[in-house]
Amino acid sequence: MLSRKSEILVDLKAYRENIRHFADILYPTKVLPVIKANAFGHGAVEIAKAAEKESADFFAVAYLEEGVELRDAGISAEILLLNYCSPEYFQKAADYSLTATLHSFSQIESINQIRGRLPKFHIKINTGMNRLGFNPDEAFDAFRMAEEAKMDITGIYSHLATADEEDPTFFIQQYERFENLVAELQKKGFDTGIVHLCNSAASIRFPGRCFDYSRIGISSFGVQPSRFFKDTRLKQVLTFKSCISQVRYLEPGDSVSYGRTFFADENMRVAVVPVGYVDGFDRRLSNKGSVLIGGIPCRVIGRVCMDHFVADISKVNPTPKEGDEVILIGKQGKESISIEQVAEWRETTNSEITSCISYRVPRKYLCDIRESESHFFT
Repeated sequence: MLSRKSEILVDLKAYRENIRHFADILYPTKVLPVIKANAFGHGAVEIAKAAEKESADFFAVAYLEEGVELRDAGISAEILLLNYCSPEYFQKAADYSLTATLHSFSQIESINQIRGRLPKFHIKINTGMNRLGFNPDEAFDAFRMAEEAKMDITGIYSHLATADEEDPTFFIQQYERFENLVAELQKKGFDTGIVHLCNSAASIRFPGRCFDYSRIGISSFGVQPSRFFKDTRLKQVLTFKSCISQVRYLEPGDSVSYGRTFFADENMRVAVVPVGYVDGFDRRLSNKGSVLIGGIPCRVIGRVCMDHFVADISKVNPTPKEGDEVILIGKQGKESISIEQVAEWRETTNSEITSCISYRVPRKYLCDIRESESHFFT
């Protein structure tokens, strides 16, 4: 149902081409698509199905519920839970053939109180992010205790803090800490299983340092992971579009939206658009961002509301009419608005832009064979 003509278009052909591109530049390292947060807002199930067509055999999500959703949809590849899973849910993870992350001694110690099967585990190492993970000097005890508890350890990984920054110094420190630790563990006879470290940024910048798998998240959707370096061969997968719900004419002194933060200083034509901050069009775009109408960039004026925002269409000729297309992210004519541009306006990360587009906006999946739709009202 598209009662307000607002939707997200997800180009699965472009996504598959991006996955294929990473597979080429990273070979023999394999691509591990990260599809947490509903595949960064693109729709995890359809994205996983597309990646499987490109021979992806391992996915990563954040939490158990996301892994269960994929299994219920028929996804058969390995799935790693990157974040915390309470030990009382290890049995459920095992039931759904999900691999959990082991990151603390308390998790290991809790095994004696758990009945039922355990899932497979990847051990996470803290090499400098200082979030989840065993410190390098704790890793040997972690592997030993996990073996004694008869836990099935099938991999080891860490997470990078600064791979997207201009200065690679800390990346190199983290990489060397991890590489040296893995070598020492293997030297002492521990089976480290699958080894993975690099994210999108590191995979683009340092493709030769990616071990067995590389975790590709935001850049698999054609979004640049850094403002300091780019891979211009990536194709943006997502388009966010809506329409004009009303055209209004302002006179000098008229104000727009809550708080009267914008006043017209001349005669103006403006368009009301039925998308608001609850849809993911952030309030920080008030009096700051732009959209495309009639192939012309049109600035957002006044505060973004829950369900609406207003754009200045004074420079668009002929005058747009109710129902005409509005592009919030994507291309229209010769103009385009990238996810990177919206992130700059909002002073946030590229991944937040797509991840925060709400379920209220329907996703339509475009590919070379068919279109499939996933709507909020189903």
